[in-house]
Amino acid sequence: MFRPTNLVNRNRTQQPADSDVYNELRLRNLLRRLIHGKTLTQQDKSVIRKLTRREILTTESNSFQVPLVQKYIEQLLEE
Repeated sequence: MFRPTNLVNRNRTQQPADSDVYNELRLRNLLRRLIHGKTLTQQDKSVIRKLTRREILTTESNSFQVPLVQKYIEQLLEE
């Protein structure tokens, strides 16, 4: 099951490093911008590539391939 935190490699038994926290916040902000149709930044390109490679986003329009995945992420971001 996809969770935004799956994209950040972190050992769950340790405290997250500052870079892990930064990456997770960056991912959350990116997903929010995608869902709300806002413009993506140059810094988002690496995350977009990862999401596209994992077949979460389409290659053409950077939209979610499966609407249910988008709904799930929307729910996660509300928490």
